[in-house]
Amino acid sequence: MKIPVIFLTARNIERDMIKGFDAGADDYVTKPFSIPLLLRRLRAVLRRNARGDDDRYHTGDLTYDFQRKVLTKGGTEILLSRTELKILEILIRNRNQVLPWETMLEKIWDIDGNFVDKNTLSVNIARLRGKIEEDRKNPRWIHNVFGIGYKWSDEDAK
Repeated sequence: MKIPVIFLTARNIERDMIKGFDAGADDYVTKPFSIPLLLRRLRAVLRRNARGDDDRYHTGDLTYDFQRKVLTKGGTEILLSRTELKILEILIRNRNQVLPWETMLEKIWDIDGNFVDKNTLSVNIARLRGKIEEDRKNPRWIHNVFGIGYKWSDEDAK
């Protein structure tokens, strides 16, 4: 994960600025500065960094592009519903952690809006597994954690 760096400093000599940029700064802001200007610079740095290819996840023959919302398996695009995409993203972003059903239900469906239950989640997980797993009964990525929820497992992720 690339974390943007902005120097906030009173040192406004050109050689200090050059050292800052050479050290990896994305921007260099000197005192005094206005808060509105600082906020614009922060947004610009975040926008520039969001365009990178760092927002891809790869494990085995699966690749997920978070920006484009595209999953490929062995180079072939896998079509997923909106709900399957949400489930996939939540599981991948919390990989190797057990996610309780309640947490997943809240993140996928608005708790105040559409009322759904664990069965709805289970059906959507089964559909997603059917699209990505080689063997549904012995899943490689999406695992049930009995009595708690689900977990995305990966040992070879990049």
